[in-house]
Amino acid sequence: TYKNIEVIVVNDKSTDNSAMLVKEYNKSNLVNLKEKSGPAKARNTGAEYAKGNIIVFLDSDIALKKDAITLMVKRLKTSKDIVAVSGIYAKKPLIRDSLVEEYRNLQEYYWKKSSSGYISAIAVSICAIKKKVFEEFGGFKDSYRGADVEDVELGIRISKKYKIYSDPNVQGYHDSDDKLSRVFKKMYTRAIQLVPIFLKRKKFENHYATANRGLACIFSALTALSLPILFTKFYLLPLIFFLIFILSDLRMYLFVFKEKNITFL
Repeated sequence: TYKNIEVIVVNDKSTDNSAMLVKEYNKSNLVNLKEKSGPAKARNTGAEYAKGNIIVFLDSDIALKKDAITLMVKRLKTSKDIVAVSGIYAKKPLIRDSLVEEYRNLQEYYWKKSSSGYISAIAVSICAIKKKVFEEFGGFKDSYRGADVEDVELGIRISKKYKIYSDPNVQGYHDSDDKLSRVFKKMYTRAIQLVPIFLKRKKFENHYATANRGLACIFSALTALSLPILFTKFYLLPLIFFLIFILSDLRMYLFVFKEKNITFL
């Protein structure tokens, strides 16, 4: 619904026919990177080419709802203290490939929506930021080569001086991971990088990587490790660990139950 936009597509050495498809759209500007550099470098490059005073970042596996840009621009124009606005994922996945993907979308929807308001990180998959602020902080750190925690790191730096807002009305359909192994691998990789950031900051972020969910991770591991003693006289121990794991994010599970049913949960 917002018409005054400039579309810049950064091709980070794609191996399919994406670049050819982009060229078919006259309003799109295609920027080809000389070597594969990762999302941080790709986004920084796209920002350098942007002519507008507001930059909207959008990941390649997301389709925005029609009013998303309108809502983000309106928030930035009417709230002078806010310099960046993040959106959330819709309940339904962009492409429903598996049960894992359907659940993951509901989980991410709830996590992001429940932490709407002022946040300390930028959910850069759907995000609008004032260009002068982005440039003031030097953009994302190019040292991050994968789709990792470059948005959290930048958001923490920005939030020390300015305000970042998560708006649950700004939504996009996300093609989440459809295999549990891929979800585990991605979350493990990000956790390894988040821990040093949180230790340096001396607290968790106030987005979806909360202290309670950190606790849930610990007790999910303890539950798995204690399963061998489930059929011994110490059988209560893994059950207690599992109960704490569930209670640490109980509202999310209740939300999933309400949206689906007990079988799905």
